[in-house]
Amino acid sequence: MATIAQTYAHSEQPDSAYRLAYLTIFPWVKKENYLSISTPTYHEAMEENVITCCLPRSVSSVLFGERVVLARKFCMSSAKSYIRAYYMYEGDAQSWLPRWLYFNVLHRKL
Repeated sequence: MATIAQTYAHSEQPDSAYRLAYLTIFPWVKKENYLSISTPTYHEAMEENVITCCLPRSVSSVLFGERVVLARKFCMSSAKSYIRAYYMYEGDAQSWLPRWLYFNVLHRKL
């Protein structure tokens, strides 16, 4: 069964219980270093709850170039964190992709 995470933009990140929980485990994390934060979601591969925070494009472009978005996965039980690289799609839009998403998000200048 899939679990759905709620993601908040940087300016809307709540000072909630789950945010305070990951600050207890990862005290070095600074809210301003991330663009978004998710609610804890069970990650099947890691077999624990994970909070995902997206890093700024300035960081990802220096490390991997313009077509990569980075996220840090905070593992709440093991107290480990990982950087995950997401490669942006290039090419024609897939038939299943909503037209508004392709033109408004994927084709905008990064």
